[in-house]
Amino acid sequence: MAEYKLTAVEGTTTGLQFQLLQVGIPINLTGANVSLTLTGSDGVDVNSPAIAITDTLNGKVTYTPLAGDLSSMRSPYAARFKVVSSNGAVQFVPSGYRDEWNVTTA
Repeated sequence: MAEYKLTAVEGTTTGLQFQLLQVGIPINLTGANVSLTLTGSDGVDVNSPAIAITDTLNGKVTYTPLAGDLSSMRSPYAARFKVVSSNGAVQFVPSGYRDEWNVTTA
């Protein structure tokens, strides 16, 4: 069972915003590097998940998909963020089941 479910429209290229939390508290992303693993239902990872940190103290990030990143044919996607802190500690969000992203046709 997914931790969080997102629904997006195929071909979306505007930023999708997320807040990364640990036990309900925003993760401080100061000096951190955040990446996204986004895997289609076919088991193939999306190659372009660029993540921008938009609010370091409140754990907010934005993923801006490219035109071909989100396809209804590959839906649902499994998503998990990886946070590498400035001291090299690695944390995954969510830490349990990966989030589920459903993509619908336009």
